[in-house]
Amino acid sequence: MLFKMNKVVFYHERFPAGGAERITANIADYIHNKGYEVYVITAKAESYDLDSLKVIEIPEQKSIYSKEADKAINFIIQFINDNKIDIFISISLDTHVFKAIKERTQCKVVRALHSIPIWESIDRYYIKKGASRHSLLKKIKWHTLTYIDYHWLKKYDRKFIKRYQEMYQNIDALTVLCDKYKEQLETYFKDGSRIHVIPNPEYPREHVNLNKKKQIIFSGRLSYADKRIDRLLNIWNKIYRTIPDWELIIIGDGPERENLKLLAKKLKLERITFAGYTESIDDYYRDAAILCLTSTFEGWPLCLTEAQANGVIPVAFNCCAGIEYLLSPNKQNGILVSNGNIKEFAAEIVSLVNNPQLMKQMQQNVLNKINDYSPQAIGEKWIALFDKLIKQ
Repeated sequence: MLFKMNKVVFYHERFPAGGAERITANIADYIHNKGYEVYVITAKAESYDLDSLKVIEIPEQKSIYSKEADKAINFIIQFINDNKIDIFISISLDTHVFKAIKERTQCKVVRALHSIPIWESIDRYYIKKGASRHSLLKKIKWHTLTYIDYHWLKKYDRKFIKRYQEMYQNIDALTVLCDKYKEQLETYFKDGSRIHVIPNPEYPREHVNLNKKKQIIFSGRLSYADKRIDRLLNIWNKIYRTIPDWELIIIGDGPERENLKLLAKKLKLERITFAGYTESIDDYYRDAAILCLTSTFEGWPLCLTEAQANGVIPVAFNCCAGIEYLLSPNKQNGILVSNGNIKEFAAEIVSLVNNPQLMKQMQQNVLNKINDYSPQAIGEKWIALFDKLIKQ
């Protein structure tokens, strides 16, 4: 009797690109070693070096989000049928993709939610807030119509809840990052049995340096709607004179880079460096003592687990259940700051750097915490889900 190898395909707009793509690569590496054949279909393939998966680029780089979406979807469906793919996974919310695959293939369909539920609503709201900074008319509109629509009338939430409900009708499983996200989504669906909690994995590092420099870092995309690095600059403005031996390093790139540089200049900040994008982020984690995250919203910030894996103490606004899970108990696995409270955030950093004993203890704690989301533990959750879906 011939052994049938199970086959899984992921869809990403670009691959590799950011955090979601890195998670896919980690999952692929684990399940490939368990006998799965893994593919990534993408509209645009970047250079990569991965033995655990095969990257397939859609001809002429057509995208499921473009005007030629039908051609991209047809290519995906043809690939699924020709290669007898068992499971299709996407981070997309585009229901027409899931519906087409369900109707025209025998493949099981999974949506992997890599952020907080209904993040699209929050993102839309804060993108408009960001745009209002540069226009008086937009600022007035945001403080009146947009604010009322979002907070009072809940128009944004209702729109995306409806889209989530449509999406849920056309998939076999929805993965979320923690139990509280599942609980929230269960209130939108009549049947929550297809929601599965699978956190993101993180690899432990070898030879972690615990002889840290007096460095505070931010690592991530320099964007306004979600990351709000301007808050971190205002926090640094409150404390840099109080902790004169410390420096702040901003690692990453994005649309807010020049605005942040202008703000730093306006505030006359000292000992701050904009390091730009790097593919060697662990070089910074190796030396840094503290990582700060001042986001408006997140799902499961990979920078926090990267920091923990390198013995770096994370300090973050408690803006979502994912962050709360990663850093709890507070002041053991990181420091949770009341959401949006800049004064409290500044005080917590000063208190931490003035308590070397607590810092040493927290360094050990965060290294132990990383075992909760080891690739093996998380990989087995994906294997269990795949086995369940294939047997249905």
